[in-house]
Amino acid sequence: MAWNKTSIFIFCALTLIYGSAYAAIAQGIKYFNPGVFQTLRMVFGVSFCLIVSFVRYYIDHLKFKENTKKLFNNNKMIINLIIGGMINMGLPHCLISTGQKWVSSASVQLITPLATTVGAAFSHFVLDDEKFSKQKLISLILSIVGVVLTSIPSFSHKQSTNSSDLYNLILGYILVLISIIMFGIAPVFFKWKTPNIDITLSVDIQLSVSLLFAFLWSMVFDGWDTFKKQIVTTPFKGMMWPLMLGVVVSGMCIHGFMYLVGSIGSFGSNLLPFGQIIVGVAIGIIFMGEWDKYTWYEIAIVIIGIVVLFSSMGVGINSTNAKQQSEHEEDISHEDAAISEL
Repeated sequence: MAWNKTSIFIFCALTLIYGSAYAAIAQGIKYFNPGVFQTLRMVFGVSFCLIVSFVRYYIDHLKFKENTKKLFNNNKMIINLIIGGMINMGLPHCLISTGQKWVSSASVQLITPLATTVGAAFSHFVLDDEKFSKQKLISLILSIVGVVLTSIPSFSHKQSTNSSDLYNLILGYILVLISIIMFGIAPVFFKWKTPNIDITLSVDIQLSVSLLFAFLWSMVFDGWDTFKKQIVTTPFKGMMWPLMLGVVVSGMCIHGFMYLVGSIGSFGSNLLPFGQIIVGVAIGIIFMGEWDKYTWYEIAIVIIGIVVLFSSMGVGINSTNAKQQSEHEEDISHEDAAISEL
């Protein structure tokens, strides 16, 4: 695992795009029910990935056929990819788009660092090369403190409204938290159960399973009549939201995400939410007016929380860099020992 120019570029690109995604979801669910929206998103994501697959087959059909044959001869690996697709996209995307009916996109962004906490804890038990450390513990404690601070204003505003609004807010946060937990587990699961799998084939299976789940979700909670009506009556500007998210986030970014899992590990990949915060919060504030009702005191609390969250990210990155340096020095010592024996 190592940070290099490619991984740094992909990390920054995903930070920017993922940071905008929740604001795009908030706009999309103005036109669609969450299940319909996610189904359309997955349709566009699968379509994009199939195009990528055909292009790769055209460029090097022998290698792509070999990778495909290798994958489909391994039933256990396919099952793991199906499970991973449900954890990474299918279930959490449906839950989080439902939760955003009551939770603002800025608040969702500020909760996402908890994925790092969950992922680090899970990886300690299943990955030999990503054990827990004091630096990780400090990073995770800071992330929890930051999340609590940044969530206070949204609850203080809802307390002044009726109990139904407060119940919906709590339900929204629960759905979002379940999604964040799955997002934290996903990169660990992929590194643990699906190593060395062709990225495009992995994404194809994940998105196909997610599409099927989103459609079934929509049929249960929306029904066929609502599903059909929303697709037929939604204007083009409304259809642009699932199209954009499907192609860019579910299609393109998932390739980059799977690359990061293999190159910088699950803990490094789970640092993405920290970078997303400034992008997502800025969009929520500037374009969606999500802080318009906040007092200066509440804004100060959120800003302090953001500073704490970025401190957590700094400690987390430093812990991965320290581990890489230790591994590098260990490799050098082994090489020196081998040379001395000669």
